[in-house]
Amino acid sequence: MLFKLRRRNFVKKKMTIQSQPLLDALTGLSKEHIRFAETLHTLPDATLTRRPAAGGWNVLECIEHLNRYSAYYLGAIQTCIRNAGSRPSAVYKPGWLGNYFSKVIHPDTSAKKMKTPLPMNAQDAPLTRSVLTAFISNQQQLTCLLKEAQQVNLGKEKTGTSISKLIRLKLGDTLRFVVYHNERHTRQARKALAGA
Repeated sequence: MLFKLRRRNFVKKKMTIQSQPLLDALTGLSKEHIRFAETLHTLPDATLTRRPAAGGWNVLECIEHLNRYSAYYLGAIQTCIRNAGSRPSAVYKPGWLGNYFSKVIHPDTSAKKMKTPLPMNAQDAPLTRSVLTAFISNQQQLTCLLKEAQQVNLGKEKTGTSISKLIRLKLGDTLRFVVYHNERHTRQARKALAGA
């Protein structure tokens, strides 16, 4: 009996998240990202390509970086949802790795700078405002996928990652990572606008 009591004190309870509010929050952020990109369309090209005084990526480089990640993740998410055999669950339990990735990428929980893999780095690439059109289209597709995700179990279905298809995350973690990554770099784009 004493062993059981002590053991219980050391066992960490797994975090649980309500599935529908999570999907609603991710959809809300994605819609904000669309609205932000639509406002960028009204700005002159020189503003979108001007490098911030403090250095770093300009607005179009931030958005193109997100487009490059979308090229992988939107297909992976779509395939996962369309091939799913699970039924939705009201509660979602993040995986330890996916939860770590989500926390480390979310701008509210980590301000740490990260090294960008070379294929995903858009710095000094010849970019036009078509980057914004592609981003809006990607975000619209993501909002549709978030709606489709309501029909599957976010904890049972898994996707590969851009790092490796062998590293698999729960669908809920992948959705969190993608939207939080978008949030991180749309905030970076806002700062680039303010500092340009």
